[in-house]
Amino acid sequence: MDKNSKLHFKWALQSEVFIVFVFLFTKIILALFPVQYGIFRDEFYYLAMSSHLDFGYVDVPPLAPLLLALMRFVFVDSSFTLHLLPAICGAAFLYVTQTSQINKRLCTLKIQ
Repeated sequence: MDKNSKLHFKWALQSEVFIVFVFLFTKIILALFPVQYGIFRDEFYYLAMSSHLDFGYVDVPPLAPLLLALMRFVFVDSSFTLHLLPAICGAAFLYVTQTSQINKRLCTLKIQ
């Protein structure tokens, strides 16, 4: 690789990382501060399940109500608390998938 292509590659990689962080920030803000509604009806169901923990719920795995019960125990009951863990998990998933794609392209370019 010559100097010009290395500079272009470095700029492209930095712009991809910047775009990933913009999407992460947007995902967290939109998930934590819903504009149009407070608590959705499915979220009331999850709140009820976290109040009555059981392994017999067939529509969700047992860890989901347990984590929500833990969040409710540690933090105050609010819409923010209800949306905090899914926002963090969604942002982490987005970060892992996008950085793995960037790393895959980086390895492909280094081989060539």
